[in-house]
Amino acid sequence: MINISLRNINKYYKDKIILDNINLDIESSNIYMILGKSGAGKSTLLNIIGLLDTPNSGNISIKGKVIKNLSDNDKAEIRMKELGFVFQGFFLNPKLKAYENVTIPMYINSLYKNIDLKNKSIELLRIFGLEDKYNSFPNELSGGEQQRVAIARAIANDASIIVADEPTGNLDKENEQKVMEYFQYLSSIGKSIVMVTHNENLLEYSDKAFYLRNGKLEEFIL
Repeated sequence: MINISLRNINKYYKDKIILDNINLDIESSNIYMILGKSGAGKSTLLNIIGLLDTPNSGNISIKGKVIKNLSDNDKAEIRMKELGFVFQGFFLNPKLKAYENVTIPMYINSLYKNIDLKNKSIELLRIFGLEDKYNSFPNELSGGEQQRVAIARAIANDASIIVADEPTGNLDKENEQKVMEYFQYLSSIGKSIVMVTHNENLLEYSDKAFYLRNGKLEEFIL
């Protein structure tokens, strides 16, 4: 199943071409990795996939719904229901406990109006081996534990697409492996993972990988 389709995506700033006629289908149950030098446009492409930025031309569709002519409110609704975001910097609220950080996306989702958010959050943390840390504040967690809380938060609304920008960039080798194994788990239950990384050692975890060079996507042969 194709969760996201990009067709003829172009992005430029003044006279600099960032993305040049990008075409990509992102399927469920797959981990996609996008590599490239700093400044190549990887994060720009990821932001377009995550509906945080718009291309100058081209079309994006998510689960068959064309995004181009949607209102900002409609785009926000799709982001809330279909997309989960994981970043290198974790971006956990330091004043909230682990389970409270995970509940944040659910507070704005009407589908969770009558659900015990604390118990649902703890259940998500249990998936990532953090059930004994649910009452901990971010500064009481290791970097790897904070990233796992961030991943639990990303799927709190049962997002079908996880967008991850250098999610292992601040982690040691052991925690990097744990995070990637959790991404493999999410892929195994039908999620699409789209990940930007500088680390070619992570290619072993990918189903499809691309190198962004001069605005073009070049597929790796894995």
